[in-house]
Amino acid sequence: MNVKNNEFILVSLFFTSIFHHMFANRAPVMSPEFILRNDDGREPSFGTSKADGLWYRVIPENMREVRYIQCLPKNIKLLTPASGHGVLIRADSLPI
Repeated sequence: MNVKNNEFILVSLFFTSIFHHMFANRAPVMSPEFILRNDDGREPSFGTSKADGLWYRVIPENMREVRYIQCLPKNIKLLTPASGHGVLIRADSLPI
């Protein structure tokens, strides 16, 4: 093996270790209900709606997971569940 292959392996292992074990406390949810803010110019109100597809209910356990959640676009890949704890993250937005 040459140096380039070794560097690639080390970089791959590094990124795998960063995202490995993120959101260990997660549960798949199909078409979950979530809280939606209705802002029609007056006082805001809140209702519920149903999301399509596969989502995961996650409960962040460390600052790395919190920072990851903060980077996700709200109401697109990150939702507030209508009941229960944690947040909902779209399945294609979860790291490995």
